[in-house]
Formats: sequence, structure tokens, C-alpha cells
Amino acid sequence: MSKKSSSLRPRGEDASATATSRCWLNGTFDLHVHAAPDVVPRKLDDLELVHAAASAGMHGFLLKSHHGSTVERAYLLNRIEPRTVVAGGVTLNEPVGGLNPAAVETAIRLGARCIWMPTQSAANHKRHKNKAGVGLSVLTEEGQLAPAVREILDLIAAADVLLATGHLDTTEVRALARAARRAGLSRILISHVELDEISMPLDVQLELARLGCYIEHSLIAMYRVGGSVPFATIADNIRGVGPDSCVITTDFGQPEQPDPPAGLARFIEKLAEHGFGPDAIAKMARTNPRQLVS
Repeated sequence: MSKKSSSLRPRGEDASATATSRCWLNGTFDLHVHAAPDVVPRKLDDLELVHAAASAGMHGFLLKSHHGSTVERAYLLNRIEPRTVVAGGVTLNEPVGGLNPAAVETAIRLGARCIWMPTQSAANHKRHKNKAGVGLSVLTEEGQLAPAVREILDLIAAADVLLATGHLDTTEVRALARAARRAGLSRILISHVELDEISMPLDVQLELARLGCYIEHSLIAMYRVGGSVPFATIADNIRGVGPDSCVITTDFGQPEQPDPPAGLARFIEKLAEHGFGPDAIAKMARTNPRQLVS
């Protein structure tokens, strides 16, 4: 486990959660957490994470990997720790064949509750991070939705599981969301809109919320690894869209950050400091995320 790096902490913030804010975790569900085993270091492994979440009173979390499926891991964690619900899914990056309908179908048959569009393999991510390779896009060169993506949307709609937009750019997200709604999807999550490689304008967030999508606001955006976004920007975006169409997540799991339950407690504490009341916070931390993976 790597040492703490102050350069990755939010500017001017104490990264630890207070005892008072931790009481807010009762019944919460974090739709975006990472744990070991992984190809990069993680703060906690699966067992440490599920026990930490249960001890904190969380209802559960959605376990994400950039490199494959977490469905099998979630199944075992639910057998080991019955106090907490763990959901899994698959991310359509290069290790699973990219935009691969067979990977989606298999994950769904195994019990996936979320299908993430490309993240680290996305063309937008590679451009922003100056990574080698062209990367994956849901659009053809002519600007049309790729046939494989249409097949994937049909599979998601039939299974009624969650679609998350990953690290696609705003143009791709808008086209994907519209196609998803036409295909009959009822659970669509617009991934971490403040993350530096996405930085989605508020007017687009509003457009997608009106379409019936939920907007994800992740605490990681406040840290340098996610773009060092001021918390006021996150708060303003939530107010602009409205808590009814928002969820809050951590996207934590990095060794330099607090563990995910402590991070979610910190997020809730910050929202309270910025004037969000108990009902709004409960909607974003409990009701909406649990509904999206129920």
C-alpha cells in the first residue's frame, strides 16, 4: 500500500470524515467504488471494503473495475457479508473486447447490475490523458451510433440494468443517451460529470436530466487526480439540475484517498455545509442510487 500523497488531497481540505458525518452513512449506496484485486494499487481489497461499508451502516455499493467484470466478486462478497448489498458489472474496455455484446450478455446472465461504456479505453480518455492508441468510440466516423452499441443497448434494455456512460465525451454521451431512451432503457447514469476529461456543461446536464437520465457527481473530481474541481462547482451543478435527478458517489479506492465509506461521509458533510438539507442528501445518497441498481 502506497504512502499518502498530500498532492492528491483536495486543496485546503482535511480528507478525513468526522464522526458526526459518518452517521449519515446509514442506508447509503455508493454507485462507484474500486478495490483490489486490480492492476493498480487500491486502498482496500474486496473483503476490507465490504466489512468497512457494513460497519459504517451503508446499504451497499457498486464495485467497479476498469479491466473486466466485478459480477463474480460481488456474488461472493454478498455471501461473506450479508449486512451489505454489493452489486457488480462490466466495463467495456479493451480487456473484455471493447464494445462487445457477448461480454455484456455474459455479465448480465451472471447477474450484472451495471454496464459501463468505455473508460480508460475510450478515445476521449486517451486524447485527454495523452495515451497511445486511438481508443474506442460509440460513434462511427459518420457520427452514427455503432451497430455493436445498438445491440448492447437492446441487451441492457431487456435485462433492465443500469447503463453508465463511462469516459465518453459530451457529444458521444448525448447521442448514446438519446439512443438508450429510444431503445427503452429506464436506468441511465451520466458518469462523473465534473471529472476533468468530461467537464460536462450544466446546460447539457440539464438536457440529459430532462431526458430521464441521472447525473453522477463524484467526490474524486475535487482531488487533483480528478481535476481539482472546487466543491462549490459540484454544489452549483447539483442545484442547477436538482437533487431528484442526481446521485453522489466517491469513485474512491486510490491509496492516497480516504477509504470509500469515509469519502462518502465527507461528501455528505460538505453538502450539508453548502446548504443541502437531509431530504436532498437522502435522495442523492440513498434513494436514487438504490433505485438504479435494485
